[in-house]
Amino acid sequence: MSRQIPTLEEVLDQLFTEMGEELGFKVPAVTAVGASSTATTTEPRLTNPFASQFDNYFLWTLAATLAANRSKQITNIAATSGTATITHAGPNYTVGAADLVGYILRIDPTILLNIIADALALEYYRTTVPLTEVVDGDMQTSGVASWTATNAELSKVTAAANVPFELAQVLSVLSTAAGGNGESGLLRIPRGKSIYPWVIGRAEVGTALCRLVDSAGVSIDTITTTQEDWQFLWKSISPASTVEKIAFQLGGSALGDQTYWAAAGFLRPGVRDVTLPSWLSRRFQFESLSIADFPVSGDETGAEFAGSRRLRALSEPRGEFRLSFPELAANPARIELRPDLTGKPLFLTALRPFGDVDTLAALPDLTRCDLDLVVQRTKHLLGKSLKSLFGAYFNEGLIAADAIRRQGRTERPRERSRSWTWG
Repeated sequence: MSRQIPTLEEVLDQLFTEMGEELGFKVPAVTAVGASSTATTTEPRLTNPFASQFDNYFLWTLAATLAANRSKQITNIAATSGTATITHAGPNYTVGAADLVGYILRIDPTILLNIIADALALEYYRTTVPLTEVVDGDMQTSGVASWTATNAELSKVTAAANVPFELAQVLSVLSTAAGGNGESGLLRIPRGKSIYPWVIGRAEVGTALCRLVDSAGVSIDTITTTQEDWQFLWKSISPASTVEKIAFQLGGSALGDQTYWAAAGFLRPGVRDVTLPSWLSRRFQFESLSIADFPVSGDETGAEFAGSRRLRALSEPRGEFRLSFPELAANPARIELRPDLTGKPLFLTALRPFGDVDTLAALPDLTRCDLDLVVQRTKHLLGKSLKSLFGAYFNEGLIAADAIRRQGRTERPRERSRSWTWG
């Protein structure tokens, strides 16, 4: 069991450990009988004379083969020779399936999943991300829906060896043909002006290739690296005077190239108004805004070692920027920069809800939220939402969740006074 990166199955197991049959329990092996309204199991808690106490509970299996037939409300449990036959309401199972992990739940499993999702939305993690106008340009959104694959296999990866800085994940691109890539959405640019596209990427195999294209897919310019270590790559480009939109194509140069991308964006000198990510909607989430530079150059044109990143935090009291949350604005948070600080890469440090990046729907699904924290917050919300059933867990879960958060806080070390002896 991983307490730092638990699966949905581990979250459920811990909930049942702490709440017991009051919420439900796990049934390791369930057989769904095809073309019928029954399922069978040898689970001891369902093969004894008291199994009828679970009538009106829900039998929940997350097997993909059952699709919409995963959740069934129990109408009767009958045991014969150590085997329990569970009869449920609703349509028959369309197909049969054996050895399924199942759950007996007191409440509709959809409600439980929604409450777990609410728990993840209420717990925050600290993150530092590059600010970019590219949709999912910081690669922190789950899935690859914002990137269109062409001759490439796209995925988000979380393995520590493939993720730089404080990021949670990066975009992986495996080229299945020469030039295979993932393409971003189109971005507006000022007509007839120079801009500075930049990416943070590396080539595990072959050559990492970032191509800038116009709205018709015509190539404007490219940035490349063959380095296996993370690189900050940038270039000054001057699109034709008729070009008003561009897109990033991130991928490899040849068939089989494996590349990783941590971020993509572009700078427009003189632009002072910076829109913050939509997930930052409250001032308490904002911690700092920093200018980044990468002082160690690579051995390729426009390449700098990303690991040399140096962040200089800007000060709002000194007037280096102004943070505002305009009411009813389409963008909930924005930054206004001091004029002399424009045209530089910016990094945002803020608190973001786990629910923005983690979705728990299938048993293997992962969350980066601490296991104990998501379990205690879920217990609190169960007590809040379903007082008649779980009201006793309202305070218990709230107090435990607050204690876990306090334990996780790291205070800055205090300076110690020293006494010196002069000899």
